[in-house]
Amino acid sequence: MRVSCIECVAKHAGSGAIFLSETPNGYADHLLGAIGDLEHVSQESIIEFPVIANMARQARKYITYAVPRALVTEDPDERIDLMSGVAETMSKLSKAIMAELMVAAKEKRDISPGEFV
Repeated sequence: MRVSCIECVAKHAGSGAIFLSETPNGYADHLLGAIGDLEHVSQESIIEFPVIANMARQARKYITYAVPRALVTEDPDERIDLMSGVAETMSKLSKAIMAELMVAAKEKRDISPGEFV
């Protein structure tokens, strides 16, 4: 099992959100990237952030169902409902991650820009 890293969690959640946003715009294969990144969120957070891990798992499961359904349905109302659910799910996950990221930022020492090179 991986050691929890909130910065890694944020990176994968951000990447997954980008993949997800491109999926309905002609890049259906990007759904796989979103699903994979959400799985990384779960793996990176399970030890120290189990609530986030569970939220990511639930988001992954919902997105795996909802996005393909939204892409094939001919009912515009159903498509809107499904994609609204996806947006709401990702928003809740993002807020939880950002809250933990802010806590981590307060607890860490200052890092000089040279340490990132």
